[in-house]
Amino acid sequence: HADVPAAVRAIEEHFIRQFLLPGATDGSSQRNRRRPGQAVLADPCRESPLTCARERSRLEAFNQFSRSGCVTCHQVTEQPEQPLPTRWRVKPVRLVADWYPAARFNHVAHLAAGATAAERDKACSSCHAAKLSKVSADILIPGLTRCLDCHGDRASQAKVKLDCTGCHAFHQRSGTPLKPQSRLADPAAQKLSGVRQLAAAVFRDAGGDVGSQNSGSKLPHSKVPPAYEETRL
Repeated sequence: HADVPAAVRAIEEHFIRQFLLPGATDGSSQRNRRRPGQAVLADPCRESPLTCARERSRLEAFNQFSRSGCVTCHQVTEQPEQPLPTRWRVKPVRLVADWYPAARFNHVAHLAAGATAAERDKACSSCHAAKLSKVSADILIPGLTRCLDCHGDRASQAKVKLDCTGCHAFHQRSGTPLKPQSRLADPAAQKLSGVRQLAAAVFRDAGGDVGSQNSGSKLPHSKVPPAYEETRL
């Protein structure tokens, strides 16, 4: 399906069999009599069977891709300068399977438990106006106001509390969740922090209280560990 070279090949094979098999006929060898209300058909092919088969194949391919075949459902473009198997191109069908890929909706949750088939149909028609639709181009998705009949961002007696993110994904599926940006390392600040931690440790070893550094206490130099000498600014 939609394979133009394969379709043309199948048409050619069909008419070659019609013209070349013993006793086969294309149905046009009979007397060409006009039926009332119809135009006179073209005279039957008088050439060789292979030539006639190719000519009938060309006419049938033109009919299928340009008049009443593929074009009834598909968009077909023609390139007259190309050979028959590649003369037509059937444009791909792009059907929308999900109109709202970032939305979350559970149909089962909106159907009453134990509901009959008639009740389920009524529930569906309360949101989707399928019975009023006349053409296939209609998008039978209800608007937001229909959802707000039963839902709201605040709890109330008549509505089920549901905020926007309950139905819509906040971030795209292909995106990266937001994360706090890491701060750039400051060598001077890191070294100063190390000195402060070391000073606090020395003060504790001297019997002082870290919270009383401003009370006039003095650090005894004999208590300074060797590591302090290696951590000078």
